[in-house]
Amino acid sequence: MPEAHLATDTRDAGSVTRPCKLVVLGASAGGLDALCRVFERLPQDTGAAFLVVQHLSPDHKTLMDTLLSRHTAMPVRLIQHGDTLAANTVLLNPPGKTVHLDGDKLTLSPKAESGLSLPIDDFFHAASIHWTDRLVAVVLSGTGSDGSRGVVRVSASGGTVLAQRPDTAAFDGMPRSAIATGVVDCILDANDIGTWLGEHLPLQLDVPEHGDEAADLSLAETVVQTLSHIAGAVRQGTAMDLDAYKPDMLLRRIRRRMQLLSIDSLAAYAQHLENAPEEARALRKEVLIPVTRFFRDTEVFAQLRNQVLPELILNHPVDQPLRVWVTACATGEEAYSVAMTIVEVCESLRRWPQIKLYATDVEQRFLDIASAGTYPESIVTEVGAERVERHFTHRDGRYTVRPELRAMIVFAQHNLLSDPPFTRMHLVSCRNMLIYLKPTTQELVLRRLHYALLPEGVLLLGRSESLGGLEPLLRAVDGRARIYRMAQSGTGVAEVTTGMHTSPLSARLRPVQPVPPMGSLHPAMQVLTRHFAPPAVLLDERRQVLHVFGDLDGLLQVRAGHPSLDILDLLPVELTPIVSDLLQHLPAASGAVRSPPVRLSTDSSEDASTIITALPVPGAGGVNTGTLLVFDGNAVERLGIEPVTVLTLKDTDQQILQGLQHELDITREALQATIEELETSNEELQATNEELMASNEELQSTNEELQSVNEELYTVNAEYQGKAEMLADLNVDLEGITQATGLPSLFVDEQLRVIRMTPELGRIFNLRNTDVGRPITDFSHRLVCTDFFDALVKAMHSGEVHEREVRSIDAGDFLMRLVPYGNQRGQGPRSRVVATFIDLSEVRNVTRLQSVIDAVPANLALLDRAGTITWVNQRWLDFACGNGVVKPEQVGVGCNYFDVLKLPRGSPAEVATPMREISQGLRAVLEQESPQFFTQYPCHAPHERRWFAMHVTPLPGSGGALVSHYNVTRWVAPQEEPTDAPEPPTRDGPHL
Repeated sequence: MPEAHLATDTRDAGSVTRPCKLVVLGASAGGLDALCRVFERLPQDTGAAFLVVQHLSPDHKTLMDTLLSRHTAMPVRLIQHGDTLAANTVLLNPPGKTVHLDGDKLTLSPKAESGLSLPIDDFFHAASIHWTDRLVAVVLSGTGSDGSRGVVRVSASGGTVLAQRPDTAAFDGMPRSAIATGVVDCILDANDIGTWLGEHLPLQLDVPEHGDEAADLSLAETVVQTLSHIAGAVRQGTAMDLDAYKPDMLLRRIRRRMQLLSIDSLAAYAQHLENAPEEARALRKEVLIPVTRFFRDTEVFAQLRNQVLPELILNHPVDQPLRVWVTACATGEEAYSVAMTIVEVCESLRRWPQIKLYATDVEQRFLDIASAGTYPESIVTEVGAERVERHFTHRDGRYTVRPELRAMIVFAQHNLLSDPPFTRMHLVSCRNMLIYLKPTTQELVLRRLHYALLPEGVLLLGRSESLGGLEPLLRAVDGRARIYRMAQSGTGVAEVTTGMHTSPLSARLRPVQPVPPMGSLHPAMQVLTRHFAPPAVLLDERRQVLHVFGDLDGLLQVRAGHPSLDILDLLPVELTPIVSDLLQHLPAASGAVRSPPVRLSTDSSEDASTIITALPVPGAGGVNTGTLLVFDGNAVERLGIEPVTVLTLKDTDQQILQGLQHELDITREALQATIEELETSNEELQATNEELMASNEELQSTNEELQSVNEELYTVNAEYQGKAEMLADLNVDLEGITQATGLPSLFVDEQLRVIRMTPELGRIFNLRNTDVGRPITDFSHRLVCTDFFDALVKAMHSGEVHEREVRSIDAGDFLMRLVPYGNQRGQGPRSRVVATFIDLSEVRNVTRLQSVIDAVPANLALLDRAGTITWVNQRWLDFACGNGVVKPEQVGVGCNYFDVLKLPRGSPAEVATPMREISQGLRAVLEQESPQFFTQYPCHAPHERRWFAMHVTPLPGSGGALVSHYNVTRWVAPQEEPTDAPEPPTRDGPHL
């Protein structure tokens, strides 16, 4: 893969990183769970862009971005008009909008108010145009069939298609419809889809891409050899020759297989093809992708309906069949479209000729789908509601072609590249098949189609196809629509049949030179044959019809079922044994062999009979190369052909034949009577059936509308369900918070009904859990507060917090806080109030205890294990202020007491020594080395001599200690030294 498609790059316009691939996930009902499971397993660095398309109700705001962001680390957001796809980013379609994609640019338009909406199909189609094989389409849970038409287009463009396993989807309609198309590459559980994407999205393939210089006929020699090797392996395993297809088309399909198999080189894939025989069948299936839909190119069908078909039908005898051949019909949409158009033209002209429409394809599995005639509901957008109502019946979420339209078409397997073409066709359609073939193969197919046409027959090609070397043989009816009319008759039989079974195909696809115009010779030969030659048929050695001379429309008939050119399958039943006998006797006869007169059931005259003569056709060396059947006995006699062997029937054979003929006549009469009775009954049933069909169609129309609304509502419900889960989690958290506070709390709504309460509220109100939902005014309380209920209403209406102290009869005092909070819409007046009651008893007890301790005539402080002061009484702080040595904050809460005990260097020994003793004693108590510590020390003031006693007591359990200082001056002062002794030094350090 070229580097531009692999490596992410930064755009000039900004920092948006261009994705290497695009993953589009389509989901509907039940898709939320599937999407969450996909993104949970999906890495966040795949380099791809992710776009989620859902059926959303235009009347509801989507919560999908919020819900999905909880399951992936990638950014998740709704698409805005003008957005650009970015790598490792998840984008969601917004409700009420249709998303359009042009390259990697996203635009929005209003969603159509009416009509069937198929946003997933539409986006798959748009994405496949620009992203081709770099697109991954994922179909997840949902009802209906949206996405089933789009995945075919994705697969045809080279993209990858994944679908959720129907048995794991909440609704399996969408996955089953996608799987029924036959183009789904992997069917996985939602969890496995995320894993698969994580493994395959970063894969780099060493294969030329469509549009590269090496992707045309001048491919590198190694690539050509590898492709030839792959074609040989497929031809050996499936009898399909890939040499007829264009190399770039083959490379695109091979790339898909390599992506699915995680093979990164073309040579490795060729080796895998040899080792795995089943891969040849997978590649054959990959090449034969049914890219079709109903009324593809509406302009072409409009030209058919308005110009081509009216001319054919008006100029065609009513008693003769109008023969139409739709080649490469795939799953039948093209054939049914042509049939519906013919019916519409016949109705408008009020002319009903016999219609014989043959639809052929090389792949039997496509023909099985076409024969069943059952398609998803999404065909309404292609066919139109009016045509669907007339030509289809609805059952189990799918549309089935009505029997009268199905009876017009014969589906048969046919290979345009090797099988003989049909003949005597008035209209041949071969659309959008030739574009996949090499030019030489295209010309071979075109010559066969030309040979199949009657004079003035019409050939219909695809919009991207041309006549090439056959332009002199056909004239354009509408060049833009690629509609052509026969200008000259087809080439000789030998030109289109010689070498049909030679293999490989590349050996026989030689350039064919255009046949030069024959002037007036060919028309003259046709006039001579029509007026003077007897009606005859040229057969080959295998009894296959090679050419028809004269008018044999009354004899040769194509029966229903698989078409055949065997003469025994084309003749009436009465002539089959006669012709078989003639062909058996001809090799032993010395000349021609003639049958006895045979009367046909279709002969209007009793004397009419048919005589058949078989003539050998000599070739080179006298060897017979074929047989000529002449349906005119007199012509042989006029020409004087001898000898002639006349076959005769024995008398017994005559009698047996007459008896059988008589029984057959009786049987026919009885059958005719039965048919008439059945026709009468059928008419009555038909009338009843039409009434039932009309009622059913009305119900079906209503059902489709309800189903569409139901899908949207289910998506909305899934989003609300996710939001409800989030709210449930928040509710659990709120419950935990209210219980953790341990406060009596009461929640009421605007009618004062109890919403929630804590167990502690039982101290104030006589409430139980079963009382939730009842008005709080129905219950008594223990508050000495007559206006409590009025206070609730006032707080709710004012929107302001109300706080005051209230007293309880037996539970003490409380601080009551009434806090209003918002309503469900987040606007307007408050609709709820929470009332909390804080017990003030303990607060007041603490206050009283503090007052008592402050009154104690001692300086008290609490220390933790490290010596940090955690509490002091007022006397401690007053002493610090009164001592005048230090500031209160230096010995208050938060200070370390060991720092207070430190003295500056040079302090007198009389002061320093007690301080060291106090520090050591205090540390011993804190470290639990001593049960207590007591000392006495001087602390003189300038105007007073003072002594203090210090007591340190450990606090049990906390690991700290209580330090107390008592003034013991009056007990120590009488024992002082004589007055003439020197004055003791004053305390100039921090107080103790």
